[in-house]
Amino acid sequence: MTETPGKAKLGKSDGGRGMSYPFITIEQAVVRAKQLWENEGKNLAYVSAAVKHWGFGGGMSGTARQTIAALKAYGLIQDEGAGGGRQIRLTERALDILVDADPARRRKAIQEAATLPKVYSELLSKWSSRNLPSDRTIEAHLLRELNFNRNTVMGFIKNFRSNVAFSGLDGPSYTPPKSLPTNGSSGVPNELNPAEMTPPAFIPPTKLPLSGNRQDTFSLDEGIAILQWPANLSEASYEDFESWIQLQLKKIKRTVAH
Repeated sequence: MTETPGKAKLGKSDGGRGMSYPFITIEQAVVRAKQLWENEGKNLAYVSAAVKHWGFGGGMSGTARQTIAALKAYGLIQDEGAGGGRQIRLTERALDILVDADPARRRKAIQEAATLPKVYSELLSKWSSRNLPSDRTIEAHLLRELNFNRNTVMGFIKNFRSNVAFSGLDGPSYTPPKSLPTNGSSGVPNELNPAEMTPPAFIPPTKLPLSGNRQDTFSLDEGIAILQWPANLSEASYEDFESWIQLQLKKIKRTVAH
């Protein structure tokens, strides 16, 4: 079976068809896109290079593959080629979020990205993003109507709520479109109509600690250094995080004035 591009596949539940959704939140995806921008700009980059920028060491681990799939699901990267020759680059939507000088354009882009995955658009068509029901109600809908895996459904709901909050879809100034149409061939929504949206202010991801994360700060003469990490890390994730920190230290050392 071929997995849907751009999404992390979930297991099936009670013989159902199962559902898929991005491996990481939109906030985490923006951070990954920013790392790609800082290292590659608008250029095409081999996947093997991109995953090194993210601290995955260059090997195509499951985490690396799912991260790439998630950025595609949010419409932040596009790819060319296959296998060892596969390359990725940032999309115009990603550049709108990361470098555009127009705040309204950045706001619109991040809200489009957050609603792009099909499962998110389905839920936002069913319920108002400013008045979501309880976790239990969402859970019941996902299990009964969308055949979610019981072991992953609560993690999905946590990510869903994080996406709504980060993108400002629950803000008073956000006006949802009349509908969130989906493209049957690709399984993702079409572009939202800017005329039907009044997005809230964009908040840079560095100022929004992820729910369940820990954070530490260190005062330097030149300013403040901030580090965030998930409160609960698997052994594999810890190794990935350690490799990423070592990579950042090497990059920082190159900027130190002698």
